[in-house]
Order: sequence, then C-alpha cells, then structure tokens
Amino acid sequence: MKTILIAAAGNSLSHLGKALSLYKVLQQRGYRPVLAACSKFTPILKRMEIPFESVTDLPGEKASPFPVISWFSDPDTVAGCLREEIALLEKEQPDAIIGIFRFTLKAAAQITNIPYYSLSCGCLMPNANEPLGFPVERKESKKQQTNIDYFFRYAGSRLQRAADKTGISLPIRDAREMLLGEQTFLWDFPEFMPIASQEDIIHCGPIDWNNWPYDKFDYSAIQSDEKPLALVSFGTCNFSRKILTRIVDNLCALGYQVIFSTGGQSSRIPEFAGKSRQLVTGVSMLPLEKLLPFASLLVCHGGQLSIFAALKAQVPVLVMPFQPEQAHNAVCLERMGCGYSLVGPTFFYGRSDVYHNLFDNLSDCQIRARIRALTEQKELPKRLRAASLTLAKYRGAETVAETIERTLCQ
Repeated sequence: MKTILIAAAGNSLSHLGKALSLYKVLQQRGYRPVLAACSKFTPILKRMEIPFESVTDLPGEKASPFPVISWFSDPDTVAGCLREEIALLEKEQPDAIIGIFRFTLKAAAQITNIPYYSLSCGCLMPNANEPLGFPVERKESKKQQTNIDYFFRYAGSRLQRAADKTGISLPIRDAREMLLGEQTFLWDFPEFMPIASQEDIIHCGPIDWNNWPYDKFDYSAIQSDEKPLALVSFGTCNFSRKILTRIVDNLCALGYQVIFSTGGQSSRIPEFAGKSRQLVTGVSMLPLEKLLPFASLLVCHGGQLSIFAALKAQVPVLVMPFQPEQAHNAVCLERMGCGYSLVGPTFFYGRSDVYHNLFDNLSDCQIRARIRALTEQKELPKRLRAASLTLAKYRGAETVAETIERTLCQ
C-alpha cells in the first residue's frame, strides 16, 4: 500500500477542506493517506475524528490569509517550518507528497527526494500575467503588478536564506515558484482565470469538502418564504461585523430575506433590529451547496470555493474582497458576466484596511445600486447557465488522484 502525504496550508480552512477531500478519495482508491495540518486545526479535526500530523506553516496562528511580509520576514522561523516538514517526511516515508498552498514543502521534498505535487490557484502562478485585483486594461494595473512582483521576489529571497540554513540548494527567484510541483493542479479553470498552457499544469477544477460540523437548520422554512433569498458569507478567514451589518441591512431594504454565516469566526452571532430582524437569520456555519438552490444572490468575500459553488447553482455573486486574490476573483467573475465587485480596484500593501476603507466610502444608495445592477442584467441567467455547464466538466479531487496514480505506476 503506497503512502501519500497531504499537507494543507495554515492560512485558510478551505485549504484544509481540499486536503480532506483528497484524503477521502485516496483512501477510497486503496492508498494510505497521511494528513498534515497546523495545530490550530486540532479542534475541528478532532471533532470530525480525522487523524493528522501536526506541522507548522508560515502563516502561524493568526496571520493574514493572503501572503504578507510577516510570513517570510524571519528566516529562522521559515527554516523551522522546513525542519518540521523534513522530520515528518523522514518519519512517514511517503511515496508522494501533495502540498496545498505551502511555500516550504517543495524544498523539504527535494532534500528527502520524494515526488512533490502542488495544488494552487491560477492567479498566483509565476506565469500569471494579470495584476491581482485589476482588469488588465486599467492604467494602474502595471503599478499593482509591480507591487505584487516585488513582494514575491522579496519573499523568494527570504525563502532562499531559510533553505541555505537547512543545507538545501534550491535557487528561488520568486516565492510563487514554490507553488509549482512535478505536476501542479489548479483548482480554478481557464474560463475563469486564463493561464498560459503548460504540460505540467493541470486544471482539476474545484475541490470541495462539505462535511464540516455544520449548524442544525430547518431548510423547509426557506421554501415557504416568498421573498428572494440572499446568502452572505465571508468565509472562515475574514470577518467584519460592521461590513456584514451594512450589507445585510441594505439587502433587507431591497426586499431580500437574508441568511448570513460568520464562518465560525465569531462566538456571538450579530443581531439586527427593526425591519431587518424579521428578515435575517444568522448562523456560524452552513453548507452553501444546500442553501444555494434556494438563493437569488450570494454576497461573499470572493473565496473561490464560495464563488464556484454559486456558479454551479447558477447564482450571481457580489464580492466584498478582503485581500487582492479575492479582489481578482471578482475581476474574473465580472469578465464572465456572472458577478460584480462591491468596491473598485485598489493597491494592496499588506493590510485589508484598503478594502474596508473603500467600503466605508460607499453610501447605502451606492451599495443598493450595485446589487441591482448585477441582479437585473438581462443576459445574467444565460451566462450563469454557461458557467455551470463549464464547471460540470471538472472532476476535482478525482483528477488529482488519477494523475498521481498514473505517475506512481510508471
């Protein structure tokens, strides 16, 4: 029985979800999968009774969900992550490794001489030529591209120093090179984020995990309400009570009933007063795929799993981004004609404040106008159907498992 180690990044629960989906598929195919994850995921993994190996990742316990300077600034910390990964690989002796958005695991795989496969998203590939959060045609896009490129080159230099400390010879010009494996699987798709074709890059499409410990919920109550349903979810990394309440209040003013999720990030569910109180239901976590068939609109942070779930269900998406990758997902949505960003493009300097500030400058009338502009497009149903049919072609975790299986059997 071959062993495959699956290591999830520590910055997002969605990356752990992808690892869990691969874990299940590989187990079903007769492999011995070993899950590696950060200690901060211990409570939820124990609750689901899933065994795992604890290994540190660069984001730490409370870092930004998007790569920032603090991830890479201390070579000793980066080298410590490398040493933990090397020790884990020497202990488990896997036949192959799957890294999910980890910037150090490729180096650990090289020194242990184990085949390394990577999962990532298209907009963070080294050959991606779109500036994060900006349409290419915008004049300011070159400045954003320069900012992002400079950051990843800086991060690459810090990774290089850490690799040197652990005796690893791995020339790194740009940290994004560490997201490439012998085969690199992209969980998005070229109609969404176009990437120059390469033999070692495979679009597998979304990799979903829908078995989290969700809240109990009466789905039959949704069907009995005549008002259109809007879902509001900022994922599991981003949460702003202020932004949430303003968006929900404006949705209610437009006649929507609203279900919002805090993604497990807040122990106290925000409460609403006045007319909104009768129209709003708040939860910690609910499965989007069960709610979306009832929905007319999803308002979210721009995470790809949320977006792709909505597109599969033919639901338009309004994005309130908290970081540049999410802002770029909104750009991709607008290009497909299936969604909008609530705020315009802005330069990113490592903090979500830039997006918060743009939102704060919006009036309620502007927020409502943006919602109506999206949902009232005549061609919207046609575009959503096309997107749903495109997504149906991709097989996610099955494609990853089959590709690795063919390689290991050669």
